[in-house]
Amino acid sequence: MLQQIQHSSFVPLVDQAFVFALASGVEVSAELTAAEKLTTATMREDKTPFALIFRAPLAERFEQGMVNAQHPDLGTIEGLFLVPVREDEAFRYYEAVFN
Repeated sequence: MLQQIQHSSFVPLVDQAFVFALASGVEVSAELTAAEKLTTATMREDKTPFALIFRAPLAERFEQGMVNAQHPDLGTIEGLFLVPVREDEAFRYYEAVFN
């Protein structure tokens, strides 16, 4: 599934909820807050690199690692690697990069 995912798959899903299934068996609900194209000198013509930013409640924070992400329109995306990038008073933000 990861090979088929494109930036355009996520743009209409910004502000929608995803469920992350962690390796521990815990499920965490997170909101997609951004789907951003990345520009680099090594971009391939057939694939545009992009990043997704998700936010999850601080009370449910987890460390970086692989998750299975579930969304009603996309189904399950297996093996999504998330890295925490910042926190505010209520949320921890995670980034997934596709290149």
